Amino acid sequence: MAVKGDELSTQLQKSKVRVLVCDDSKIVRLTAKKTLAERFDLLLVEDGEKGWEAICSDNTIQVVFTDLQMPNLDGFGLLERIRNSDDEHIRNMPVIVITGSGDNEAIQQRIVEAGATDLISKPFKSATLIARCEAHSSYRQTKKALEKVTTIDAGTGTLNRQGFDEQLDRDCSFVNRHGASIALVLLELEGLFDQLSARNAEVVVKQVAKILMKSLRKEDSLSRVGQARFSIVLPTAGCDSVVKLVQRLAKKVNSLKIKKGASLFDVHSMAGIAAATKGQNVTPGALLELAEQALESALLIGPGEVQLRTFEAPSPEAQTSEVQISEALSTEVTTAQADEACSVDAVLASLGSEGFELDQAQLDALVMRLQPLVALMTQSQKQCLLSP
Repeated sequence: MAVKGDELSTQLQKSKVRVLVCDDSKIVRLTAKKTLAERFDLLLVEDGEKGWEAICSDNTIQVVFTDLQMPNLDGFGLLERIRNSDDEHIRNMPVIVITGSGDNEAIQQRIVEAGATDLISKPFKSATLIARCEAHSSYRQTKKALEKVTTIDAGTGTLNRQGFDEQLDRDCSFVNRHGASIALVLLELEGLFDQLSARNAEVVVKQVAKILMKSLRKEDSLSRVGQARFSIVLPTAGCDSVVKLVQRLAKKVNSLKIKKGASLFDVHSMAGIAAATKGQNVTPGALLELAEQALESALLIGPGEVQLRTFEAPSPEAQTSEVQISEALSTEVTTAQADEACSVDAVLASLGSEGFELDQAQLDALVMRLQPLVALMTQSQKQCLLSP
């Protein structure tokens, strides 16, 4: 069937790679438009803040060109946001820096450490701009196509998020069918991408992945489910053995020392465990939710902390009671229980008083009540809170 001229034009436009150019120079933007518009679908903005808004709102953008010196948000700030994004598509996006300081080795080094994919010096030739854009867009498209059919994280060799979801579903089906136990571990590397360059942080993530892989059984699975978060699924594993394993792994990870300039950077990890005993029917969603709750509690306490949450089998009487079933799902203290257990103000007022004692259940309740407040705190505020 023949394709009309206007239809062909529309199809070609749809097939063009979306490219974002961030530069406060009108001349550079016009040059980029004149050079690239025929081959690429261009979006031109004059500062990093508008560039970041475009990246967050337009998931079709495949390549970013950015100047370094711009108002509102400069190129380094834009690079930092991109490389620290929780969105894997944004985090792995090719970013090509256009700079007039290409001969300055210190600037070049800083650009590389910030996570730039490539560098073009001003003034640049049109052929150079086209070649770089085509090379990186082609690589990006190929990589994106492969990501759709692969379940492996390219950086660490572990399962990626898609692989994790599929494996957790299979493992839950297996243990439910055979009446076996299962545990899910979430391990977070706190502050890694905030305090190290994106490139150095990725090196640490790879080292941690190797440590975790070496300690697992063949039937266990390791996945990278976030920028600095790993998951471990352990079918048929007993609760006590999992806790000991995770404590040992956290100790190994926290012993890592990474060179950061003239000083050393300490790696801090925390972990949350969700465990179900034999004979319980668990869903992937419920297991993951419980593990995330455990991890949140561990993050509140600080480096090296391992928190456990367990499912409890409902009694026969509880099967007809919605309230009892809800209470049997987890041993975690709920907000309602926290209100009954103790008041934060009352505990603070009683600290230091003769004969005052606080048991673990009351402490758990207090931690649960403080979670919304801690979630709003900055990293430095958390560190200050944890300092003796």
